[in-house]
Amino acid sequence: MKPESIAPPRDHEAEGSWFERLLYPAMFLAMFPFYVLLAFVFGVASWAAIMLTVAALSLTLFGVEVARGLYSADRRARRAPMLDVYYGTMGAVMSTLYAALYVPLGAYIGAATRLRIDWGGVHTFWQCAIAILVMDFLAYWVHRLQHARENSFLWRAHSVHHAVPMLDIIAGAQVHILDGLVSAMPILFIAALGFSPEVIGAAFAMNLTSAGLHHTGLPTRLGWFNYLTIAPETHRWHHADVTESTVNYGFVFAIWDIVFGTFHYEGAARPDVYGARSIETFPDSLSGHLLVGTTQRAYRRLVKRASSALPSGGHAEATSP
Repeated sequence: MKPESIAPPRDHEAEGSWFERLLYPAMFLAMFPFYVLLAFVFGVASWAAIMLTVAALSLTLFGVEVARGLYSADRRARRAPMLDVYYGTMGAVMSTLYAALYVPLGAYIGAATRLRIDWGGVHTFWQCAIAILVMDFLAYWVHRLQHARENSFLWRAHSVHHAVPMLDIIAGAQVHILDGLVSAMPILFIAALGFSPEVIGAAFAMNLTSAGLHHTGLPTRLGWFNYLTIAPETHRWHHADVTESTVNYGFVFAIWDIVFGTFHYEGAARPDVYGARSIETFPDSLSGHLLVGTTQRAYRRLVKRASSALPSGGHAEATSP
């Protein structure tokens, strides 16, 4: 991949229509009560309905992005099409498998360690609200650990997600299998706390939907809404050049970044460069992604190639605070 291909294209950044500008906040505000309703009405069976809803929302965003021209031939040349196909179709499947692993395991740990809480007297709405807040808080700190360069295993796997030269709904799904296992670990804890599977499903769906929404490349001008949730206008800075990407770790709410000093917002401004600097030499095959995210040797070769491509004195990666 040539360095000049990394700069984010500007053809889709013109002022969006009223539909595009309202799509994000409308989806964000509607998804919580809708997921709670599904959990309340269908119980454990809500998992299927919730996952189908997540898929439907993702397809809706994808369709709007296609109509907007985000998947033009010029832009697709910047990413391997087969990678988009794989991540675009397997993202929700793998997320469901992670949850299927962690929910029963967390319930067992909760029973064995007495972490389990009896939520029987708490309405489903409040259970979902508490579960979402707890999961989002944990996800924030897991995400920060994934960016701790000294912890090479976590960053190595997470670097695959940052090997995208532009943001769109498919970029949000580009996650290494080990990175996905780590990112889903908050499910383990809230399951140990005794939340029911349907409540966990609602919280997890909120997390997944928000992650998809804030990766979209659609034009948004949300103003004060960025201080409520991690939106495209703030998450794009998390995907900026590695020297700037130590910000906006949240998944759903911006409060954790604000409280812990990692919130960054510049209005309509956009980064000049997306992706970790090693993106220039990042493999464009699924096997390459799996190797780089799994083995230290493959990752070190990647960083070495990226360093040699930089001007004298440059560094392919930097240490996060």
